[in-house]
Amino acid sequence: MKTMQRSNQRTSLSILWMALATLGLTVGTRAADAPPERMTYQGFLVDGNGTALGNASPENFDVIFRIFVGQTGGDPLWAEQQTITVDKGYFSVLLGEGGDTGLGELRPDLSTVFAGPDASDRYIGISVKDLPVNGTNLDILPRLKLVSSPYAYLAARAVSVANNAIGSDQVAIDSLTASDLAANSVGSSEVVDNSLTANDLGAGSVGSSEVSDNSLTANDLAANSVGNSELASNPKFDGYVGVNQLFSDVTLTVRDGGGHSWVILAENSSGGDLFSVLPNGSVAVNGNVLTVAGKHVPNAEERLRIVRGAGTANTTVGGSNSPIYGSGFTYTKISQGVVDVSFNTSFSGIPTVTANPISAGAIFCGLENLSTSGFRIVMYDTGNSGRDWPFNFIAVGPR
Repeated sequence: MKTMQRSNQRTSLSILWMALATLGLTVGTRAADAPPERMTYQGFLVDGNGTALGNASPENFDVIFRIFVGQTGGDPLWAEQQTITVDKGYFSVLLGEGGDTGLGELRPDLSTVFAGPDASDRYIGISVKDLPVNGTNLDILPRLKLVSSPYAYLAARAVSVANNAIGSDQVAIDSLTASDLAANSVGSSEVVDNSLTANDLGAGSVGSSEVSDNSLTANDLAANSVGNSELASNPKFDGYVGVNQLFSDVTLTVRDGGGHSWVILAENSSGGDLFSVLPNGSVAVNGNVLTVAGKHVPNAEERLRIVRGAGTANTTVGGSNSPIYGSGFTYTKISQGVVDVSFNTSFSGIPTVTANPISAGAIFCGLENLSTSGFRIVMYDTGNSGRDWPFNFIAVGPR
């Protein structure tokens, strides 16, 4: 038995036995869904001679209870003052029902004191105030370590849940939110196949970062589950994009990186057309190709481009002019009856060009300087005089 004496006083106090009881509800309180902020504590006090305090009759003492991390030194994590009654050495208190010590010491909720990586190291210290012998405070040493009661081990399961300890029966429907789940805590192994429906997913909850490349197949998508609203504006497809089934009056729009677009109307199922987009941006078709208006597109040996339109030589020399009709070119008057036509985009090879003056009289027309980027048209009358007539032309050549 350890005792502590003050000066020459012969009176001292010792704790011969202490037991920490379980965290429990106080009598008469209403049950709650959180642990009660109370803890029972019992002890046995004797004086320096081994005589139990309050042996003849119960005695009251003002006592400060403190909880520390270590057995010696350090500031208390929690402290409070209570008046306890000692009867034949025994006392029992309910920690958490006392008051402030008046010494500026912390008094948080008890549940917060027993948390953290060092929660297993907690010691209780007791100081008896204003002893009747000399009015001093006496610290009862040593501090005693707080230990678990048997059923408190059940609470350890809440700190670290064993694998598969929580199943669907333990989780109420709609009780979990995103804030309850750590990042990447739910993976493919935690989700039963076909167990999620559209109602289980919030709007925008599944993005590109949640879907692995090539992880979705046709079996993963319901009919009509992906529409225009599910695709980004001008989506980019890398690699091959193929359509391997028949469509009935469905359009496919293919856009290149420059914002140009081509709309292709597939033949109905009776026509049996199949088409796919090749890596170079071309559309390979097995069957007929129709325009949006339903007209057949003629087949050709080459990939050709057409530029056509009309202009007039009756304009200012040296000025650049836009087409009267048509597109893809501009023209400049060089002299009377002589006009240079420039294509906005050059052909890959020299095109075939046909041009005609627009006049009711006897006229003549010639073409000069034919190249991939343009040509010159010369218009004159029977007297070989240049005439500023209107003209039209058509140029067909390789892209």
